[in-house]
Amino acid sequence: MNWKALLAYITGSVDQELLLRNEYLVTENRILRHQVTGRIRLSDGERKTLAEIGKKLSKQALAEVATIVKPETILAWHRKFAHSPELRGDTPILSPYA
Repeated sequence: MNWKALLAYITGSVDQELLLRNEYLVTENRILRHQVTGRIRLSDGERKTLAEIGKKLSKQALAEVATIVKPETILAWHRKFAHSPELRGDTPILSPYA
């Protein structure tokens, strides 16, 4: 077996494994979301994490996996965090004794 065929086989196996994991997590999230009643409250850190990952996805992919908020909300969070230095974590915290 040459290296190109081996690489294609390994890549296909890894891709299939990732697709299955993704499918499982999406299904699990939907089940859990249906069991939770009411609004889910997120911290700024949780919003920031979802926004950073959500921005990397296409809007269609985000619509398929996002279950607790709308894709537009996640993208709005990304714009908010991207333009706010204190929310990005870029602003140094100065001691009042300095």
